[in-house]
Amino acid sequence: GKSLTVNPKLLEKMQNDPKKEKDMKDLIKGVESATKLMDGIYKASGWSVVYRHSYIDENGKYSAIACVRNDFMLNMSDKLREERRENSEKLIEKTKEKAAEKEKEKLLIAREAARHIKDGSTLFINSGTTTRYLAAALKAHKSLNIVTNSIAVAMELGDVPAIHVILLGGEINTQYAYTFGENASEQLCRYQADWAILSVDGVSTQAGVTTFHADEAAINRIMMERAKDTLIVADYSKIGRVGFTQLHTIDSSLQLITDDKCDRSKAAELEALGLRIICV
Repeated sequence: GKSLTVNPKLLEKMQNDPKKEKDMKDLIKGVESATKLMDGIYKASGWSVVYRHSYIDENGKYSAIACVRNDFMLNMSDKLREERRENSEKLIEKTKEKAAEKEKEKLLIAREAARHIKDGSTLFINSGTTTRYLAAALKAHKSLNIVTNSIAVAMELGDVPAIHVILLGGEINTQYAYTFGENASEQLCRYQADWAILSVDGVSTQAGVTTFHADEAAINRIMMERAKDTLIVADYSKIGRVGFTQLHTIDSSLQLITDDKCDRSKAAELEALGLRIICV
């Protein structure tokens, strides 16, 4: 079975206040998105959720406890069981390699981006490895409001007392752990931010700022439209690269933080179009 409990004190705060009731609905949508993602991950690994209890505390923070069962392993021969273990180990290694790829550069970029953010700011943050590092770098800040479609960013910052996180509800991309779709877009349109901080797949003179994730592109565009400033965080491999879907042309409304391994000639061409670039 599955259940959700909301702290009574939080419910009292919500009574007779339409705005807070809407915030509660948004929070519950975010919880539903997170639980659907975890269910998908369990299912893909051959596990099923036997029981889960979710809890929202007085401050609106979410936590959960779950009991799961490995259905595949119950009815599997020793040979198949061993093959599955080997495949799982390979997948874990591949995931570790991906996380470590350009880790040094992404950490430097994330820390530089965090230095640009003042306490009390409201941020839109999309999904990506670099923005996940940024989330970790923001933990020392105070009174931040974060609106994100990234499950990883929400989980990284969700238990930090000085940071308020809104996870957009909607459809879920389980491979890359982000939400998207009409519901997520509609919810995002309720908010404004000081900064949109985006991890992208390409920054080039010919195609502008691009991504390979067409389903997330609409979310990224709305973030850029509804933020006062946009900060692109992208390591050197993304400079001059062209992704599948354009998010924005290159102009002076954008800032880019990248690392000093980037192609200087390509960076100069981008700067000639008005893009402000910081290399770390």
